[in-house]
Amino acid sequence: MNVRTPAALPGETGLWVFIFADLLFFSLLFGLASWDLGSAVAAAKAGRAALDTTIGMVNTLVLLTGSWAAAMGTRVAARERAAPWLFGAAASGVIFLILKAIEYAHVSGAGHALGETPFFTWYFVLTGFHAFHVAGGIVLLGCVGESLRKGNVVGETLIESAGCYWHLVDLLWIGIFLILYLL
Repeated sequence: MNVRTPAALPGETGLWVFIFADLLFFSLLFGLASWDLGSAVAAAKAGRAALDTTIGMVNTLVLLTGSWAAAMGTRVAARERAAPWLFGAAASGVIFLILKAIEYAHVSGAGHALGETPFFTWYFVLTGFHAFHVAGGIVLLGCVGESLRKGNVVGETLIESAGCYWHLVDLLWIGIFLILYLL
């Protein structure tokens, strides 16, 4: 009898605990934001109108491109060839943060602030928490990529963990983009 063993999750087990806890936390935030914005539809519509959907869409494409680069970095057979892919994913995070800073400047310049309306409270809270995640991903991808570039032995588990974390960053952004820019 040929019994297949279940495939192991890529990356470290502790990372998956963090990912699931973070997904639960953001699910709670998404639920609260949706509830709050659903009870103030006119203010939410006005808030969405103040955002630049083009920047939001470009940021989505930038992060998805970075996710593709992270996936490529975790799949190359020769580990020394993974570094450019991981640096590319990290660069997408830098571009994302630059675009987010430009958007923050436009939103703030138009007179909108954290506590102005429920919409802008959620806008700054959700995008701010997400920006911290992006910054963490940039550091993680950059450190793993630099270690590979220097020729250090880096285990596949660490490379996969960096990629999985970056996919979490993308997944969270897609939820934020839907709630704040589209719905």
